Amino acid sequence: MIAESMDKLILNDMENAIQLSETESEESLKCNDTAELPNELRFNDGHLVTIVTYSILMVISAAGNITVLIMTIIKKRKSKSRIQTLIIHLSIADLLVSISNIINAY
Repeated sequence: MIAESMDKLILNDMENAIQLSETESEESLKCNDTAELPNELRFNDGHLVTIVTYSILMVISAAGNITVLIMTIIKKRKSKSRIQTLIIHLSIADLLVSISNIINAY
């Protein structure tokens, strides 16, 4: 008795699934349909230019600040001065600011 009712439920579910799959059209199954998105949310050439520009700025900023930091640390071993400490702190601060600005831009 229980087995028969379970079989009926399974058959009903299978019939419902078949009916649903037959009624759904191919247009409703498209995943890459961007007609509903506004223009500013679509990926376009402007976004590509922005990504490339920010990437170049990040590489230049990181390379410059890390170079200044390393060179100042090497010179500081020979002679210690307050100016070199200031330059070390400025390069670290500039590196952190440039990283945080790039991250916030995205």
